[in-house]
Amino acid sequence: MKHIGWMLVIAILFGGIAVVIPAQGPAAWDRQAAELLGADRQGEPSGLLLALNMLGSTAALAGVALLSAAAAWWLHSRRAAAAVLGTVIAAMALNRVLKTAIGRPRPDHAGWVEATGYSFPSGNAMIGMALYGILAFVIWKYARSGALRLAGAAAGAAVILILGYCRLYSGVHYLTDIAAGYLGGLFCITGAAGWLKAFETRLAQRRSGTRPRAM
Repeated sequence: MKHIGWMLVIAILFGGIAVVIPAQGPAAWDRQAAELLGADRQGEPSGLLLALNMLGSTAALAGVALLSAAAAWWLHSRRAAAAVLGTVIAAMALNRVLKTAIGRPRPDHAGWVEATGYSFPSGNAMIGMALYGILAFVIWKYARSGALRLAGAAAGAAVILILGYCRLYSGVHYLTDIAAGYLGGLFCITGAAGWLKAFETRLAQRRSGTRPRAM
C-alpha cells in the first residue's frame, strides 16, 4: 500500500506540472533554464555532451535493458529481469500516451540531435529514469556489497542527470518536459518496486506455509 501512496503523490506532482505549463511555448522557468544554458550553446555544440546524449537513444536504452535483463536472468534473478524489462516497457507505453494526450510542440532548436514528435514529457528523461533508476534500485536491493550498492546508485543518478541536461543543452526539450519525464519514470520504478515487494511477500508466505490475513 505504501508504494501506491507514493505513486499517487508522483501522479499529483506530474499533473501539477501538466496543468501549469502553457500549451504553446515555454513557461517562465523554461525560459530561465534556456537563458542559463545559452552561454554553453554558443558556437559549435559540445562533442562530449552530444556523445553522452546517445545514452538516451533508442538503441542504447534497448541494448542496456536487454543486456541487464539477460545478466539478471543469468544470475538466477528472474524477478529482477522481469522488473527491468517491465519498467522500461511501461515507461515507453506511458510516455507515448501522455505525449499524444498533451500534445505540446517542441521548442525551436538548432538541429544538433534528431528529435521528432511532441515534447511533453521528455521520452529520453522518462525512459532513461525508468531504466537506469530501476537498475540502481535492483543493484541496491540485491547486491551484497555496500560499495557496489553505492556505486550503482551514484552511476544511475549521474546518467539520469546527464540525459536530462543533454536534452536541455541541445534545445529539444523544455525544463518542464525533463521534470515531468523524471516523474513519469519514477512512477514506473515505484510500481515495479511495489510488484517486487508483493512478490517476495507472497513467496515468503508460501515457504512458511502462512497465508495473508483477509482484509
